[in-house]
Amino acid sequence: MPRLVADLACSVDQTGSVYLDNVDVGGVVIADGEEPFFIAAILNSPAANFVFRRISKPFRGSYLSANKQFIAPLPIPPASDEERTAVASNAKLLQVPTPRAGIRSQRSRVASRPLARATSRKRGCSPA
Repeated sequence: MPRLVADLACSVDQTGSVYLDNVDVGGVVIADGEEPFFIAAILNSPAANFVFRRISKPFRGSYLSANKQFIAPLPIPPASDEERTAVASNAKLLQVPTPRAGIRSQRSRVASRPLARATSRKRGCSPA
């Protein structure tokens, strides 16, 4: 997670190829036993971004600070193991690199999952 952001966003470094720098490059170390893709899904959600935008400090332009003091208090919703697994699975699919032409098919696979369909219905959207 970058230190200065317009909106909260993150990805999971599955290979350990990115290092953490405690000065200008942010990173979130996930607690043992926690599913990194579940946490990434929460941090990439509109709800987390909403809270983040209200508690973070502004910099020049519309950039905000994504320092620890603004990430740590973000709410992580209670979820069963099954819900965490489903959310993490969808987040993992969204992070898979695909050729530009394959993006629609990747989104379709995610939208076809039951959790994505239920979430889409709640928001009044139809799955892609």
